[in-house]
Order: sequence, then structure tokens, then C-alpha cells
Amino acid sequence: MSYERSLPFSHAAAKLTRRIGPLQRQRADFVRHAESFGAKGSCVGTADGLVPALEAAFKAGGVHLVAVPVDYSENIRVLVDELRSAGGN
Repeated sequence: MSYERSLPFSHAAAKLTRRIGPLQRQRADFVRHAESFGAKGSCVGTADGLVPALEAAFKAGGVHLVAVPVDYSENIRVLVDELRSAGGN
């Protein structure tokens, strides 16, 4: 299941859908959004790219957004399975 489909569907959006048909959800472009407000932005594609992106942001100074995509499929394993086994339950 994609991140966008896992988000709760608000009541207002449901009412809007009934009037104009299904909404097309698009992935937010946080880098462009930050840049529209005068900030600098970058997007990390892999875990290995996080440290260099943060170092570049600190070196550049000012307001800088580093967009980091998250794999939510790992939530169950990390937040449920591993915590359960660590707690002994």
C-alpha cells in the first residue's frame, strides 16, 4: 500500500469526492514547496545520501529542507515485532 493510500480520507474530501468524482492524489514536492518560500531544498534518494545532504545543507547555511522518503512497510516489523520481542511478550 502506498503512503498516499494509507492516509485517512477526511470527511471534507469525501464530500468533495461525491460532488466532483474521485480525487487524484499526487506526491507532494516538498523541495519545490520550500524553494517557493525562498529556502533551499534537496531530496535524499537513499540512506547513504542522508549524511552528505545534511552536510551540504549545514555548509550552505540559511533555511534548507532535506526531503527524506520513508518506507512505511517497515513499521510493523520495527514498531510491533521487534518491540514485542524486546519486551519479552
